[in-house]
Amino acid sequence: MRTTEFVQTSGVKAFLAAVTKAQQRGAREASWIAVKGERGLGKTRTLQWWALRQQAVYLRFKTEWTARWLLEELARELGLSAEACRKQDLFVRVVEAIRRQQVILVVDEIELLKVRGKIKLLELIRDISDLTEMEVVLAGDEAGINHVMRHDQFASRVASRAQFAPATAADIRLMCDKLAEVGIADDLVAEILQQSAGYLREAKNAIAEVERWADANGVKQVKLADVAGRALCAGRSTRRGA
Repeated sequence: MRTTEFVQTSGVKAFLAAVTKAQQRGAREASWIAVKGERGLGKTRTLQWWALRQQAVYLRFKTEWTARWLLEELARELGLSAEACRKQDLFVRVVEAIRRQQVILVVDEIELLKVRGKIKLLELIRDISDLTEMEVVLAGDEAGINHVMRHDQFASRVASRAQFAPATAADIRLMCDKLAEVGIADDLVAEILQQSAGYLREAKNAIAEVERWADANGVKQVKLADVAGRALCAGRSTRRGA
């Protein structure tokens, strides 16, 4: 399986379209992009891929984050030292570096903001963004993004939104073509979609399982009849319906 290949599914395209829309915004302070989707739909992988290409700062929200800890992580990503530096001074140095470097900030797993008192950390990000016109990508599950959007001071800064939905048949077909090192017939693509319920993690596991079967049986093209009745991945179809 070609594990290093990045597949531009419909979710990736929706995110890239949201980026383009935000870049065409009118109000400069409205520089945020809200990205939501359940775990396993390719959201984090897409953000990491995009952040690397854009030389953006990617941070994952942490339940124990404090303002100081957040500033220190930002400083390290910007190539700054936070040693023996007061929080106020560190804030100024971070702001100056962001202005100079014109970086984009990506904050993933924003749903952890729902922890009591953590919304103040988003106020800190808003302060930095307002001072620098820094683009900010906030990503999380639906509940997390909705929680942020209930606060007008954040919602008013969102220039565009993107939704990661379960993969389509075309997405799974593309994944099989890009990732699999054996041929996968259309009827088996449909089975992978059904078993994975459109979750990319499970779909990748299914493709790997098909490859294992093909290697063990010495075949280069696999169709549904070859693996009929076989569990190709853990599957979420039953859990989603629960």
